[in-house]
Amino acid sequence: MPSPSASVCPGSLTRSAGTRLREPDPDVVLDLPSIFAHSYDNGAYAVRVDYDQPPPEPFRPEDEAWADALLRIAGLRGQSSGEEHP
Repeated sequence: MPSPSASVCPGSLTRSAGTRLREPDPDVVLDLPSIFAHSYDNGAYAVRVDYDQPPPEPFRPEDEAWADALLRIAGLRGQSSGEEHP
């Protein structure tokens, strides 16, 4: 069985992530916040996703708090139902 060319490690949505590649390729840093912002801006997610619902996979508590704050500031959470998100 061939060895994987990359591995996935848990990380934070709010910080860049280092990614180890196989030799001789150098490690790379992924600017996750910029990648997510670019994808969001080009994907029309503001009109396609119900942000009052929890994500399909749970976030770590600190990432959930960060995402909740951003969604509230952007007016995308807590607006449609008037209910607080846990």
